[in-house]
Amino acid sequence: MSHPLPKFGFDTFDDLDNWALIVSGRFLDEPPTQDHVYRMEAFVREWAEKTQLPLAFVHLGTTINWTEFDDHDEDYEYAPALVGLVQAYTAGASPVMVERANISSDAHAQIPSEFWKAFATEFELVPRDEALYLAASGWTVAGLYAPEAKPDPSGDYFQDYAKPLITACTDGVGSKVLELEELPKTFWLHATYA
Repeated sequence: MSHPLPKFGFDTFDDLDNWALIVSGRFLDEPPTQDHVYRMEAFVREWAEKTQLPLAFVHLGTTINWTEFDDHDEDYEYAPALVGLVQAYTAGASPVMVERANISSDAHAQIPSEFWKAFATEFELVPRDEALYLAASGWTVAGLYAPEAKPDPSGDYFQDYAKPLITACTDGVGSKVLELEELPKTFWLHATYA
């Protein structure tokens, strides 16, 4: 996993802000202000550098319409987040094949307990529900597809109307719990515009 990781929900890739991820971590209910979101992302990024873990704050929405650091701005769109270790990710129109053997459903156990204590102290919010998640970030539908599915030449969709194994969309909660043993040995991870 490359360091530093993108700022999921903040960064763009080829002018797209669509991200699909597999994250082993904890779910965080909607932060109360956009200032909290920016500070949480910076806090987690600092700990990622300190621990050299693929630790990320994954905003399960988009910040593209926000007026930066204006907590009273009506453009603040509430969304939950995930905090954890990124196992795999891709950006819009670039599906990637993932090997189940390279994914760990309990990778979050590597995150030091000191991190969670510091996070709770700093923000007075406690992430909950440790699990392996499929996450969508940006205005995104994240999907897992069977290995035989074929991306169309644009990478935006799959040929022959292939049905995803599971999806998560930022027009909702933005994440789904994954049962690793129920996934095929290899599968596509895909992000597209919601």
